[in-house]
Amino acid sequence: MIDKDLLRAREEFFSEAQELVDALGQSLLRVDEYVRTSREPPPDLVNEVFRVVHTLKGLSGLFGLAGMSGLSHELENVLDDLRMGRAELRPVLLDTFFDAVQLYITILNAARTSGEEPKVEVETLLATLAALSSTDGND
Repeated sequence: MIDKDLLRAREEFFSEAQELVDALGQSLLRVDEYVRTSREPPPDLVNEVFRVVHTLKGLSGLFGLAGMSGLSHELENVLDDLRMGRAELRPVLLDTFFDAVQLYITILNAARTSGEEPKVEVETLLATLAALSSTDGND
């Protein structure tokens, strides 16, 4: 028999994670408004995105979603580079952040239905992030 407290914690995790992913998507839409008009987003907005990803990393680690945790870790690294001025927020990077939001949704849906995490998709997005980070602002 499955522990009721564990089931409740699991449902709370999914609810909280979905709220965070939704908030991340909304924050990225606000960032996109700045990028489309060739303006830098305010630091507090970039920090907000960073905090959401950081929280998702912690939650997913607690509930054993390795793909989500690993993806969050790499997103956190890229966002930290943006926050510290070591990287430039380019449209292609922002598109990759939106891809990450979609992948978070896929991961959560798979976990909710006891399916397998989409490992290939996570690896592909991680490779994309690594390639974009290594270009350091050069398209």
